[in-house]
Amino acid sequence: MILLFALPNVRLTFTIAHHNKAVLAFWEQLRANNHLHKGMHTGFYSSNEETFVPNNEVLYDYTKKRYIHVNTGQEVETYREQNYLFPLGKFKEGL
Repeated sequence: MILLFALPNVRLTFTIAHHNKAVLAFWEQLRANNHLHKGMHTGFYSSNEETFVPNNEVLYDYTKKRYIHVNTGQEVETYREQNYLFPLGKFKEGL
């Protein structure tokens, strides 16, 4: 069984030892149950905002020949990387 929980007003980072242990344990459970697989993630990335931007928030500016984030006007670029993926939908009921 995989248990997830959240604590209000607690910001966790990988520098917190118990958080690191929890993430590693969760990763190991995903791996042991064959829930992890390698795949490609492709999306729009804003370097200025340091975040991926949903497709429905991106427009192509034909005059400047670039993609922009419609909420901020920042330029975004297409980004593609190999990553580990897992089927979040399988855990929908438990979440």
